[in-house]
Amino acid sequence: TSHWRHARCLSVDSDLTPGNTQIATVDLEFELDAEPWHSTSIYTSIALGTSPARATIANPGNVIAREITVTVHPKTSAITAFHLENLTAGHVSKIKYGGTIAATHALVIVCDARTVENNASDDYANFSLESAHTITEWLRLAPGNNSIRITATGGAVTSTIGIVCYGAHA
Repeated sequence: TSHWRHARCLSVDSDLTPGNTQIATVDLEFELDAEPWHSTSIYTSIALGTSPARATIANPGNVIAREITVTVHPKTSAITAFHLENLTAGHVSKIKYGGTIAATHALVIVCDARTVENNASDDYANFSLESAHTITEWLRLAPGNNSIRITATGGAVTSTIGIVCYGAHA
């Protein structure tokens, strides 16, 4: 099993001496970020054939997952607005995008970095948190199964939303 965690390198020290370029001992000192360990990425694709679309997204870890990226993919016609909600008790989030995502373009929302890009251009101005949003993050996943609801305006039955997250472990 692969796990990773953010860390910051505090120092690098080596006993490398002039004239001896073959062998050296290198000491690295790191400071771990306070966030949890992450497992490999988990990708969930949600078809927007009906609105609202519902899905269950699993966080296989034992703590809240916060590193989440949402990508909206309109296929043959534009999506002019969408709402994404995590309805899981204690983790309710309701995010809204009110701009237009042209067919074949992509809207990418990186929730932990708090960035919104439509066709690779900043579009934070069309993003908002709805009044029933109850958490400090844009989106998070509780350990176990999370109930997701997506409402889209426009788009075709072939449009999808992709959600990438990492299982979070204490």
